[in-house]
Amino acid sequence: MTHGIDMYVTEERTILLDSQAIMSPSVLDTLIYQEKKSPSEFSHVENAAEIQSLKIASFMLTVCNVVIIVVDWFVDPNVFNFLHMAEMLKPLINNSGTNDGSSNPDSNEYFPHVVFILNKANDLDFQPSSRKEMSRILTNLMVNSRLKFKGMPIQTRNHMNHSQPADRSVKYLGVRDSINLFILPRNKETKAFVANTDVKNMQNGFVGHPDFEELMKELGYCLLSAPHYLPTPASLSEKSWFHYASRVWEFMKRSPMVSEYNRLLS
Repeated sequence: MTHGIDMYVTEERTILLDSQAIMSPSVLDTLIYQEKKSPSEFSHVENAAEIQSLKIASFMLTVCNVVIIVVDWFVDPNVFNFLHMAEMLKPLINNSGTNDGSSNPDSNEYFPHVVFILNKANDLDFQPSSRKEMSRILTNLMVNSRLKFKGMPIQTRNHMNHSQPADRSVKYLGVRDSINLFILPRNKETKAFVANTDVKNMQNGFVGHPDFEELMKELGYCLLSAPHYLPTPASLSEKSWFHYASRVWEFMKRSPMVSEYNRLLS
């Protein structure tokens, strides 16, 4: 299990960041154990868990090109309240590439792509009508956000359930207007279902949706094909990005907005 943030660099020189779970009882349990060993600056351990998660989320929204948000059920309003708060608390990177702590909405502020992944989905979630409804809900929840939650070529109608008549209203919504939503089935249940199905007697072996491995490959292609936007005016190498990320994290640790939010929680 990840504690804090783990970093990995692929052979293709893609930097991957993995953060600890947000609003997780395991994180809260760890903080309770740490509180017994050293004094805490927070009045309640629940506040410490929330502030820690907000710092990590705001950091990811500042230094990443694509941020993946994985949920096990749709829809949890607490996740979106948390995301909006993290967006509000993220530091402003001005044109010189430095953190000034201001929040001028007219500035040329950097915002990453955000991809929502519905994990452990059932067969009904792959229906075109279900995806259309989820896209509508996500659009309403993110209507005031400046995060790029649309426009990536993710899981169009070719991944939807073909056993039902086609819904022309969801046929290739257009990349610019499509929601960045990817649906994944339960891995073990998918394997068991395929094993118990006489695939040889089926024309193409289709069992309601592609299997987990195929969908994961498709997800990787979609994420790597996302348009790249630089968080700073100058081009960043791996080394310069690391120094930039370090400066952002140091700023997040002493952010006046985060401190004020912590005071309001107390």
